[in-house]
Amino acid sequence: MIFLLAPDVSFSSVEWLENRGRSFEPTYLYTVEKGYFLLPEGAKSRHNIHTVNISISARDSCFGNMWQQLLINSFVGYDTILMNSLLSSPGQGYLYNYQTKEFYDLNYAHDSTEGSTQFGDYLVKKCGVLIMSLFVFFTTTMSVSFTLRETQTRMLKFTVQLEHHARHRLPTFQLIFVHVIESLVFVPIMIGILFFLFEFYDDQLLAFMVLILVWMCELFTLI
Repeated sequence: MIFLLAPDVSFSSVEWLENRGRSFEPTYLYTVEKGYFLLPEGAKSRHNIHTVNISISARDSCFGNMWQQLLINSFVGYDTILMNSLLSSPGQGYLYNYQTKEFYDLNYAHDSTEGSTQFGDYLVKKCGVLIMSLFVFFTTTMSVSFTLRETQTRMLKFTVQLEHHARHRLPTFQLIFVHVIESLVFVPIMIGILFFLFEFYDDQLLAFMVLILVWMCELFTLI
């Protein structure tokens, strides 16, 4: 049996947020067997494989209260809610997101609990995630800290030089031009950090929020 899940986003606050961007109506396909998903429509009809359409309103109580529904629609995403629900029951299968074209294998959580021989692989995987997270953390914080401290030093030096030129009535155009050119060197560094986070998190909004959080922490420690 294949289930076509299509949350109906009609709730007012969510609708207001969506009208600011593109029209958004998430649609998902869930199947227990991967082969069912790969079959063409003709083969599904011949083998009597039916597709059940389920439309869930964003105002449904299963998504929580008004603020929780807005948070799910804006940041968490319906795919996370659906995967958590499907992992609870039946605990296996495959989920396809028609909007992002992503295919999720939900059997990994079920397979990781089968047999003690796979516990080592599970532990190695978790350690790999931890090491990668630490690498991203130190790389991002070091890059942001270096950029922030260098720009602060150059800004203080520029302020002293500008005050000196103003006091002695010297031309300031060349001084400002050189300072702007030197500051533009740090733009590719920050763009590179941002694209690096894009590749690591596979979510541009999450990567941008992480970079903003690191900037705020570095500013706090610097001040």
